[in-house]
Amino acid sequence: MAGFTIEKVAAASGASKVTIYKLWPSRGTLAMEGYFASVERELRFPDTGDVEADLRTQLHAFVALLHRSEAGRAISELIGEAQTDPALREAYLRFYSRPRRDLAVARLRTGMREGQLRTDLDCESVVDQLWGACYHRLLLPDEPLDTAFADQLVDNLFRGISTNQDRSGTTAGLAGAGPAVVGRVGTQGPPSPTGSSRSTTTAPRSTEDSLPLTVEDHTRRS
Repeated sequence: MAGFTIEKVAAASGASKVTIYKLWPSRGTLAMEGYFASVERELRFPDTGDVEADLRTQLHAFVALLHRSEAGRAISELIGEAQTDPALREAYLRFYSRPRRDLAVARLRTGMREGQLRTDLDCESVVDQLWGACYHRLLLPDEPLDTAFADQLVDNLFRGISTNQDRSGTTAGLAGAGPAVVGRVGTQGPPSPTGSSRSTTTAPRSTEDSLPLTVEDHTRRS
């Protein structure tokens, strides 16, 4: 951004600065539109019918884009300049950030309708967990931003990070999971000779067994 000026754009395009400022109120808004036009095709959101694979594919494309050419540096500088340029901040949110979020949310909701994701999913927070984490490493690069990191993000969402069961007895995750190995009733028994474990439960006592014995009962049993 340091070498990007309206004067240079005017000289290169043949348009006057007045004309340029009528269309873009600041150099940041002009740079933002140029950035978006250059990356829109690469950041299209796929829909192959497999929402996990599509999220992974899109994150890979995003990370690869930030590593190529000047895209990573450009978006970092645009985010930084947007903190003091209200027109750029509004343009960034309206023409880049919000449309990108909407595409991701739409894909997640399709996955919910198709039964691939939980129906109580908060799609906006999932977007923050995936792309927000990438932006964090882009702006604060104390850890690498690469496709391996993107894969870890998707894996953590779909597999979960806790060893505990949720209240329904299933392992929590973006897509949910099947019943836990140990049920709520019974205890885990010792391994069988085949190597599998067996579940042992205590049979409930009958109503008769649960009643106190009378003198006649003792007489009959003696």
